[in-house]
Amino acid sequence: MLAAKTEEMKMTVGRLKVLSADERTRMLYEARQLYLMDEAARRKAAVAEGEAKGRAEGKLEMIHQMLRSGFDIEVISQVSGISAEEIKNLK
Repeated sequence: MLAAKTEEMKMTVGRLKVLSADERTRMLYEARQLYLMDEAARRKAAVAEGEAKGRAEGKLEMIHQMLRSGFDIEVISQVSGISAEEIKNLK
């Protein structure tokens, strides 16, 4: 009766039934859980990679705009954190 009261309890009872089942069912359940955790980790890594790429592209765009606006390379270097040599190579 308590199991029917909350969604968490329903999930817990469901997992307990799976874990109490035969060995094959338990192994399939554990394999599925591992797969889901791997997928979540891959998605998280892909998002982090995309964010890093976006920040790098944004920084390059800022540098190009500053160059077009006539900013001194040393000023651009200080603002962007990119070496003056690297900025000269972007020209």
